[in-house]
Amino acid sequence: MNRTVLAEDGTARRSTQGKNGRAFAVIALLAASTFMFITVENMPIGLLTLMAPSFETTPAMIGLLVTGYAVIVSLSSIPLTKLSMGIPRRRLLCSAIALLVLATLSTAFAPNYYFLLGGRILGALAHAVFWSIVATTAVSLFDRPKHGTVISIVFAGSSLGTVLGIPAVVWIANQQGWRLTFLLMSALGVCIFVLLSILLPGGSRDDEATSSGSTPDGRTFHVILLTAAVGVSGIFIAQTYITLFLTEATGLRTSELSLALLAAGITGVLGVFMGGWLAPRMPNAAIAGPLALISAAMFCAYAAAASAMLVVVMFAVVALGFTAFAAAVQVRVLVVAPGSTDIASAASSTMFNIGIGSGALIGGAVVEILDVRTTALASGSLAAIAVLVFLLGLSPAAQRQVGIRMRNLKKAPLEPGNMQ
Repeated sequence: MNRTVLAEDGTARRSTQGKNGRAFAVIALLAASTFMFITVENMPIGLLTLMAPSFETTPAMIGLLVTGYAVIVSLSSIPLTKLSMGIPRRRLLCSAIALLVLATLSTAFAPNYYFLLGGRILGALAHAVFWSIVATTAVSLFDRPKHGTVISIVFAGSSLGTVLGIPAVVWIANQQGWRLTFLLMSALGVCIFVLLSILLPGGSRDDEATSSGSTPDGRTFHVILLTAAVGVSGIFIAQTYITLFLTEATGLRTSELSLALLAAGITGVLGVFMGGWLAPRMPNAAIAGPLALISAAMFCAYAAAASAMLVVVMFAVVALGFTAFAAAVQVRVLVVAPGSTDIASAASSTMFNIGIGSGALIGGAVVEILDVRTTALASGSLAAIAVLVFLLGLSPAAQRQVGIRMRNLKKAPLEPGNMQ
């Protein structure tokens, strides 16, 4: 009898270990997929001067591919999410990845600008669906106390897309041509598609983790969305023109830009984990704190524009604050969503894209009418307004929640929840 019990125990242990390994593998693949989506979205920015001659157009027209991409994502995220609510998460997520692969391949072989534009439209539609479901897919594999950590890992991939993906793409394009970079991203997408098709659990999307927030609060949810739109807009007033600021307002040499951007990228990766850790413990501070930090850093960058070292440090602080803010918003949206968390994620993605687009437009106007240095002042001001919007807009109950104490968190290991 004892041997039977031991055998059963051993079998159970191996089953649990296999379950753990499968869940962690899925999270790693989701992080790789966020890396791919962010890299593909922003590739035209780094490849402006290389792509333009291929289509006999200007770098500005190639830049419009990024703006148009953001507009399509903003307009289609919520409608597409509502239309796809009945589709199981594995099928939907893999379909979005497959569509991005198709869009990236069409870009690699595009014979003219209009074909290229069509590929970008397909990619934007895939992007809209992907970002509405990736976070809820990740957290559905783990217990609620670990959702912040899980989201941090998944969103670290998007930060690495900026830090490593774009520089790597630019280097390869300069060596072998820009079309090869899109082929390589397509190959990465195929690998992710195959592995997720095998490892990601199937089943419907109506489980406890994705049907609604754990503590629904409609007012707080809408305040967070408004804060995201205002705050991200403020951040991207300056971030869109960071290289121009560093070279013209600060006097940094072009050869030194890569190191400055690398510093911002590294702090950005750290910020993702900081935001994911803070959000379950100090939910209000996790959102207001990074925005306040960004505001202060931008005011310092404006005041000390002549000091290259200080400005580089301030932009690194902004990167830290932005990724911490983004991770915290995603965690909080899943908690306070008054309805479907998939719709909530889509709404969050929409607000971020609206913020990015409007911030770029405002920043462009500031540069055109005033000067690039003033983008830091405008950025800091709008970030400060976002803090006020958030703190004044919260419900009285939420305002009293300065944070959830760590002792109230369930001391549970990072283990999968409902593996379907």
